[in-house]
Amino acid sequence: MAIYKANVLKNILLLVIVVIAVLGLSQSAVFAEGVKLSAVTARGDVGGRVTVTINAENAAGSEGGQFLLTFDPGLVRPVSAEAGELVENASSSLHMANLEYGPGQLIVLWVTPYADTANSGVIGKITFELLKAGETALNFSEIVIAPDGIEAAAAVSGKITASRSATTTQPAGDSRPAVPEPEADEPAEDDEELGNGQEDAEQIIEDTDQVIDETGNSDNFAVYAIVLVVLVFLVTIGLVVIKKFKKPVVK
Repeated sequence: MAIYKANVLKNILLLVIVVIAVLGLSQSAVFAEGVKLSAVTARGDVGGRVTVTINAENAAGSEGGQFLLTFDPGLVRPVSAEAGELVENASSSLHMANLEYGPGQLIVLWVTPYADTANSGVIGKITFELLKAGETALNFSEIVIAPDGIEAAAAVSGKITASRSATTTQPAGDSRPAVPEPEADEPAEDDEELGNGQEDAEQIIEDTDQVIDETGNSDNFAVYAIVLVVLVFLVTIGLVVIKKFKKPVVK
């Protein structure tokens, strides 16, 4: 009986050792894979904004970390950053970002001191303004994961594609509506109407001058006629008076 009890205790102890070993190997396997960071691909129109999420896998048991993200500063500009649910749902968490760490660089840091993060989720969200048409990669570097002993796996880069909107042709930031230009080889309709109006005005002026000339000539003729009639009348009266004074006086 004592030998039977000893064998049972021996088997139970062996089972406990096996379970502990399996759990230890499983945790080591998870940490051996490392915390894997990745950024999504985003697309938008020039002048607008897009939000890029930064995801993490195999993050269970980690206590935070940091990474550097590089991009083309001539195409995009980071304007804001916020924590994701992986950080927000952890106890006493902290999320910080420096969006002007360097030309074409930003840095993000997060802390979850109680190591109670989920195994995967969103670390943060970064919003970019699209400055001009083109495509830029979002590359990770200088990744650090806490605590010591947890490695960082190879990160997956993201990408932002900015395209010019088909509804406008003016540069980004110009709020004035686009105005189509008239074709160079065809006169604008307003110019043609203006030319026709100018020709009509010139014709009216020419006709008016002609009328004025004709009216002036008619008035001169009437004046000449009146003067001639007056002269004839005066001459007639003069002749009558002369004849009267030339008659002999009768005594």
